[in-house]
Amino acid sequence: MIWLLILQLIALIILISVSASLMARGTEELEKTFGKGIAGGLILGFINSLPETIIVLFAVLNGSYDIALGSALGGNILLFTLGIGFVSILYYAKYKSGTISLDKDINIEYNSFLMALVIFIVAIIYGRLNYYIAIFLLSPYVYYVYRRYKNYRSEIKIGGNTIRGLTYVLAGGLPLIFISKYFITTIIDVATIFKMSPILLAVLITPIAAELEENLTAIKLILDSPSSATTALMNFIGSKLENMTLLLSIIGLSQTISLRPSLLYLLLIVAVSVLTLGIIRDRNIKINEGLSLFGIYALSVAILLRFSA
Repeated sequence: MIWLLILQLIALIILISVSASLMARGTEELEKTFGKGIAGGLILGFINSLPETIIVLFAVLNGSYDIALGSALGGNILLFTLGIGFVSILYYAKYKSGTISLDKDINIEYNSFLMALVIFIVAIIYGRLNYYIAIFLLSPYVYYVYRRYKNYRSEIKIGGNTIRGLTYVLAGGLPLIFISKYFITTIIDVATIFKMSPILLAVLITPIAAELEENLTAIKLILDSPSSATTALMNFIGSKLENMTLLLSIIGLSQTISLRPSLLYLLLIVAVSVLTLGIIRDRNIKINEGLSLFGIYALSVAILLRFSA
């Protein structure tokens, strides 16, 4: 049984790697037509958020609002710590540069996410996610799409093959809707056989599994070109912006829920988000900052394990 699960896990990792490679290739092609922001932040961010979106929709329809909330925000801490940290290390190893210099264009993602974070903090203070908070949460994403479109209109286009780019992105992204589910289930089955605690599964194992494809896509982008580091970061922020705005809005528009039971986790998301925004504020990610994010992740997990036990 265990060997069958391990073989299944290996096969799924290979499939996810292939999907990530296709998505990265498609994104690079779409960049030529739409620019990094729309290609990385909007299109790739949307595709990467599809699994969470579907889970949230099904959870809301079934009245499982706690699951919906967890699915919407599950990867924020991991992606903004381990994800960005690993990107900085990979960049250093590949290009022998201790600093990732991000394009000025990433300010759109930065400002949009900052707006969303402020509204998210207001929701935490209020203690509930309801119809009115949901409407407010939609505004940063609407602003983001508007700014991206406006920026696209003013950019000089190189001219890429849009059909080819979309084909690659969809060919890699759509199967992830199904692959991700089985991958996470397999991870949980393997962990259960090894008698890992449910808390460890929820806090550590499941988020890593859920965000694997996004990290693999970032790896492929960076290995292809140093300038694609900006695209990778746009994807990280764009996908989590969508989760914090659109997905939370779906929940709030459907049902008023209390945020008090998840207060510790939500506060950690805020803390990690603030620290991450602080790091990328000057559009430079230094290797020591990337390494520090690993420590922040370890601390976050330790806090969750300590107070969730």
